[in-house]
Amino acid sequence: MGAQAAESRRDPEEQALEKRARDLEKKKKQLEDEVARSGLGADLQPVPEPTCAIECAAAKSGRGKKAAQPEPVKEPRGMRAK
Repeated sequence: MGAQAAESRRDPEEQALEKRARDLEKKKKQLEDEVARSGLGADLQPVPEPTCAIECAAAKSGRGKKAAQPEPVKEPRGMRAK
């Protein structure tokens, strides 16, 4: 038996419900895509632009700060190793 034969034995009301379920799933996906493109967050509020200054500026310009080398530890004048 094929899919057509199995489908013809179903109740017309059940077929209509399945079609409605498929339509609603498509609509749900369309709405989710629209929300994703709109820039709204999960709470439906606009997502703000990042506000970091130093890291973002360095990342945009393509150059970062070099790691600073630690200064050597200086011994106090009064305490010399003998």
